[in-house]
Amino acid sequence: MTAAERAADWLRAHPLVPDAVIAAAVIAVGLLSTRGLGPAEIVVASVGGASLVLRRTRPMVGALVVLACGLATIGFGLVAIAITPAVVATIYSLAAWGPRRSGLLAAGIAVLGGAGVGVTWLLRGLGDQRWGVFLLLVVGAALASATAWLGGALRRLGRREVVHLQERAMLLETEQEQRERLAVLAERARISREMHDIIAHSLSVIVVQADGGRIAAGAGRTAQATRVLETIAQTGRGALADVRALLGLLHDRQAEGAPPQPGLDAVPGLVEDAGARLRTTGTARAVPAGLGLTVYRAVQEALTNTVKHAGREARATVALTWQPDHLEVEVTDDGPAGPVLGTEGTLGGHGLAGMRERVAAHGGEVEAGPRPEGGFRVHVRLPA
Repeated sequence: MTAAERAADWLRAHPLVPDAVIAAAVIAVGLLSTRGLGPAEIVVASVGGASLVLRRTRPMVGALVVLACGLATIGFGLVAIAITPAVVATIYSLAAWGPRRSGLLAAGIAVLGGAGVGVTWLLRGLGDQRWGVFLLLVVGAALASATAWLGGALRRLGRREVVHLQERAMLLETEQEQRERLAVLAERARISREMHDIIAHSLSVIVVQADGGRIAAGAGRTAQATRVLETIAQTGRGALADVRALLGLLHDRQAEGAPPQPGLDAVPGLVEDAGARLRTTGTARAVPAGLGLTVYRAVQEALTNTVKHAGREARATVALTWQPDHLEVEVTDDGPAGPVLGTEGTLGGHGLAGMRERVAAHGGEVEAGPRPEGGFRVHVRLPA
């Protein structure tokens, strides 16, 4: 901040200081204009000018003081030039800082005051010049009052515009903070769903493989037990890498070279690890990373549910069908049972709810339920 800006801020915080300077200047003008006149004009000029110290903090009080000085000028037949600078400054101040329409009222009173002074000149009898003097006083008062009012009104309008811009800036700043806060919450919710999908899928696979390895080891099938242990280790390492990547995102310090989020190209490996079959129909094409991750997580959740609810003996099939304007993903199994349906026909469990949220975010649909011939079916339709 420059010295001029600091000085401006200080003056705005202490309005009496610049107002006192303006009052002193008005008093000086009034006193210079009353040289050679009586002490009454000097008193009127001094009191009227001094009231301008209140022009922003108590504008109506200052205006009443000037009005009293003006009435004294007319009533005692004083020279009007002594109070004129204070009257003009008061009209400006009321239009800028006073109550609404108070400046316009003060301007009207000033014009009437000019006419009153003109009447006193008429009563004095100036011969042929008296009507010219009267007209000059009225027109001069009207022009001076209108100019002061217009200047004050423009000042009020400028202040109001500044306040409006400041409020708008504050609203925009608040809105930006809210957007950032909502983005953080949405990102945390997304990471929570990712963590659920990764951990639930990996642990389900590990549990099933461990059961199979235990049976194979008990039957003396060493080679099969070894393959099962390798699958468990591979699944654990993959889950650990995914969790580390997500935690890096959560703390905003993801390391360089961290594994990218899985997409469509990772689906075949996921299906193979789960011991399922993959069938692709149509011509595959590139899709956005977010859509690819949604497909991967949908297949992962469906296969996890197969392992958890249909048992080790169930066989799952994953079908990817590419249509001209969308992609259909279907995961079916031949197990004896599937996830339990809620009372309203929606699937229970955080994983399938998260799947619906993911798919809906891309404008897609999810259907899930038991198959008439047995087993369970999850069908996802995504624009692609």
